Amino acid sequence: MSTKSYDPEDIGMLVLGMFSAAVMVGIAEISAFGFSLSDSFTFLGNTTTLAWVVAVGTFVGTIVTNDHTDLLTAGGPRKLLDSSLDDMYGYTVLAAGGLLVAWVFVPQVADFVTGSDLWGVAYIGLVASSQITLGWLY
Repeated sequence: MSTKSYDPEDIGMLVLGMFSAAVMVGIAEISAFGFSLSDSFTFLGNTTTLAWVVAVGTFVGTIVTNDHTDLLTAGGPRKLLDSSLDDMYGYTVLAAGGLLVAWVFVPQVADFVTGSDLWGVAYIGLVASSQITLGWLY
């Protein structure tokens, strides 16, 4: 973990997170070794894709590898917003995390974001911004 510099694992998770987001919104297709990130399965009674699993993994991975596990506690979001970060960055991280949860459990969110390439690109930008905030700024 380092502050104001990017560790190699942060860069890898940033790239994987952006690729996964691009697959989630339908802008890209990525496959390897006979698997596609757009392959779907059922999770807690809701249908999702491997891209979502990778996106969640990269988001949580960036939190863990930068020793921000306090964000996963009940008071974590408040601590993030009360930190020295500009509020915009704190809300970016919270929005990205919230959208990842809502993507599976509130199908209208995924339908809205995938309904237009503009919203898809905005979602990819949100994912990138939150990963950079978690890995570099916070």
